Amino acid sequence: MNEQTPKIEQQEKKGWINLEQVKAESAVPSDQLESGSGGSTGAFSPSDKASSVPAPDTVDQTGATPSIKVTTLAEWLPRSISRLDDIQLLVPSAENVDFKNNLLVGVSTPMRDAQAFLIRDAHKFPALDLEPVSMRVFDRGYSVVYQYGEEIFLETYAGNRVLVVYQCMKRDDFLIPYSRTKITLKDKALPVVDPPGSDCLDKLKKSVDLEALQLLYPPALRDQKEIKTVQDAITWLFEKKMFVHDVGHLVKLSDAAMALVR
Repeated sequence: MNEQTPKIEQQEKKGWINLEQVKAESAVPSDQLESGSGGSTGAFSPSDKASSVPAPDTVDQTGATPSIKVTTLAEWLPRSISRLDDIQLLVPSAENVDFKNNLLVGVSTPMRDAQAFLIRDAHKFPALDLEPVSMRVFDRGYSVVYQYGEEIFLETYAGNRVLVVYQCMKRDDFLIPYSRTKITLKDKALPVVDPPGSDCLDKLKKSVDLEALQLLYPPALRDQKEIKTVQDAITWLFEKKMFVHDVGHLVKLSDAAMALVR
């Protein structure tokens, strides 16, 4: 898995490079964000940050439906880095290299050794213009969790310049996705979807359909004795994310959780 750094020069056109684990594969195709591939590092918890966050000034509320502006990773990350405990922007001394649009990111967590990632053409990767709750960086993509107002969290997964956004409600210490949208930089804003009503929460108490869960996410079958209710299943899927370092895999977990409460 570990290869020599001279291969970086050969791969840099692919956009996302792990300087310690340089790979010869291409970035995640947008159609594989449904099921596909990714990388490594970190974990998040919605309880790590303050539970009360006002709707920020970056939200465009000129229309009937509130929306969140879409920006680029190159613009968003430098001004958000102070809120990310595990992420650093590294400043190399190399000359004649554009480190404004090509970001060198250092990631260090208690669970993993420090790693460095070069994100080439970060100005072509979408991000939401909100303050982050947490961020994870992968070999071929990244994930950011945001909070909007009092009730809405947004789980986002990016690979190959496509951002998959799940709008979520918080229940105890896990997030329940209820809306999914795919955006690119061609989209200027993300419409905000209000959380569902009490009917959605009532579903959490019901017995889970294990056959349906197996179809949504086959590995859940191994732990079916621990999964009795819909809430058990969603909690299991949420906790599974902490150990997954793959954008496509994380998208499958969120899709499964969202399907259970629809």
